[in-house]
Amino acid sequence: MTTQNPATLCPGCFNETGGSNPCPHCAFDERAPRPAKTLALRTLLHGQFLVGRVLGKPGGFGITYLGWDLGLRRRVAIKEYFPRDIAGRDTDRTTVTPDSTDDVQNFGYGLEQFQTEARILARLDHPNIVRIHQVLAAHGTAYLAMEYYPGLTLAEYLDRQPGGRLPESTALALMQPILDGLRAVHAEGLLHRDIKPQNIYLAATRGGGARPVLIDFGAARQVAGERSRSLSVLLTPGYAPLEQYSRRGHQGPWTDVYAIAAVLYRMLTGTTPPDAHDRTQGEPLPPAVQFGIGAPLSAALDRALAMAPGERHQSVVEFQQALAGAAGKDVVEKGPGPNPPPARPRPGGKNSRTAPPPTTGGNGSWPWVVVGALGLAIGAVVYVALRDAAPVVPMTAPVAAAPGPTASAPPPPQPAPVVPKPTAPNPPARLPFEPEMVRIPAGSFLMGSPAGEPERQDNEGPQHQVQVSAFELGKYEVTRAQFSAFTKAAGYRTDAERNVGNAVGCWIRLEGEAAGGFRAGKHWRDPGMQQTENDPVVCMSWNDAQAYVEWLHQQTGQPWRLPSEAEWEYAARAGTTTAFNTGDCIKTSQANYHGYFDYNGCGAKTGVYVGKTQPVGSYPVNRWGLYDMHGNAWEWVQDCWHQNYNGAPKDSKEWFDYCLGNERRVLRGGSWSYFPTVLRSAYRFDLDASFRDSNLGFRVARTLTP
Repeated sequence: MTTQNPATLCPGCFNETGGSNPCPHCAFDERAPRPAKTLALRTLLHGQFLVGRVLGKPGGFGITYLGWDLGLRRRVAIKEYFPRDIAGRDTDRTTVTPDSTDDVQNFGYGLEQFQTEARILARLDHPNIVRIHQVLAAHGTAYLAMEYYPGLTLAEYLDRQPGGRLPESTALALMQPILDGLRAVHAEGLLHRDIKPQNIYLAATRGGGARPVLIDFGAARQVAGERSRSLSVLLTPGYAPLEQYSRRGHQGPWTDVYAIAAVLYRMLTGTTPPDAHDRTQGEPLPPAVQFGIGAPLSAALDRALAMAPGERHQSVVEFQQALAGAAGKDVVEKGPGPNPPPARPRPGGKNSRTAPPPTTGGNGSWPWVVVGALGLAIGAVVYVALRDAAPVVPMTAPVAAAPGPTASAPPPPQPAPVVPKPTAPNPPARLPFEPEMVRIPAGSFLMGSPAGEPERQDNEGPQHQVQVSAFELGKYEVTRAQFSAFTKAAGYRTDAERNVGNAVGCWIRLEGEAAGGFRAGKHWRDPGMQQTENDPVVCMSWNDAQAYVEWLHQQTGQPWRLPSEAEWEYAARAGTTTAFNTGDCIKTSQANYHGYFDYNGCGAKTGVYVGKTQPVGSYPVNRWGLYDMHGNAWEWVQDCWHQNYNGAPKDSKEWFDYCLGNERRVLRGGSWSYFPTVLRSAYRFDLDASFRDSNLGFRVARTLTP
């Protein structure tokens, strides 16, 4: 492993720059002005963590930086305890010291609470609560090394939505995992005290989705604030209940219930509730029903936002039950219990799941599912094209528009693709273990999605014409039986079996679980669901796929490989220019995806969710003789990740420019547990080459030889 030189690591993204400034990867300029009182770039903490750029705006009680773990070579977020009202930097511009002797005790109280809270949160390890890796004491203060989540805040996301609001179903499903996380926090005796859209982070997941994460807990602010000069920095108007306006206010779980209800009110109506103090002076809270929200949900919000603490729901569980009732769902009584084993239906068959949707496995049924990070984004229903870029660049997050008419410009005219009719393959006689191939004809097509395509991502553009050479592509995704033949012959063990990287096993979510995670002993042989030998092999990393095609090459002498991203989209479209190769809509009779959710109101929401992979070839073939190009399992392609198509090749070769040190690879096609929008022919996302999940598979390509 090469030695790292901190001096040539960009503080904006921690890629190697070779000494260049601005950074050739993220354009971060080290000479640009920085927020006052922040640590110097490349400050080294405990000989392990390098300090980089400031993330977001420094708060009243802490500063968060992008960091680099020199040992594990990964990005982290580093939060520094820095109460600006009572402390500053010493003459060395690094050490944090109280402003006066009167502030020493106040500073110490807050510092102690900051560290205590972090240790409690670290024990939680909840997917929707910020993850703490390490607590450090240095420079007269404390630092938290936390999981780094590329993405954007809920506040930023809402600002990009029509009317600044979300549909009921989307808002409720996005809220549920946050409530689950908050319930876990309360169980540890902690309160958040500052829940607001700015403190809910939509973390870009490794599955192309967003996982809501509750960040920036307020216990340290509360302790310090009770002893400091001003209360103003302790609360956010509109989200803080009345008891937070007084040092003698009786706070408890009901305090956070008010704040989380205010966030949900903002998501549904596009407006922030009036300041609690103003409400005492007669300013009314407009009922959510006035914004087109259903009466039961509006009533649940009215109670949660009651001015008197005793009139609110007294716990998160009570609020969840009220929301579940408003959504027309049966409420599950408190207490864990096993869920009955699911039926294993065939697509569209009489045993297909049509109701009820999966439950949280906790205190209430809820319409939320595994939709992000290939199991990581528990309950998140908002798909966003988020990238690990620095500085943060504008991003879009497709979601169904809020109620009301919208207008959109028609997409620009597209040149008709040149797509000769495919011909049958004519390779040498196929060996028993070889995948069946289809010859894909040469031609040209417009790659990416047009600006007018519903729910498109910024990374799907700009559209560009691509000339494709003829090649062969697997008729089906690689099956368990085919992969098993490889492992037996080569003695190969997958990344999941060898626990490669900072992960053990494969990321899965078991039936009835409220949260997923990496599971020891889970891999392609046991991916947490029942499969036949003719199902697509899953829990596959990009590295595993590369090992398989290399083995095929060694066994046959043929040029096996993964398809390029351009080849994949060309073959998936099969001459179409619509969102799917089935047209501008797709149904669960045509592909294996989560049918509780719609695409642009087209009818993709069928109520069918089979909850697992299906044998390859179970769904209709596309025009070129390929199965499961939409859904069933995500498929790795050869290319490394690029943020968009600026500078993309004009031919169909894999795009490997600027990939040195970039371990991110591209996946296509969607899978069995995902929303229909991600099945679109143009949809793309990225993962680390060693990441594996029960949604990830692949299909192979082969270069035609003269």
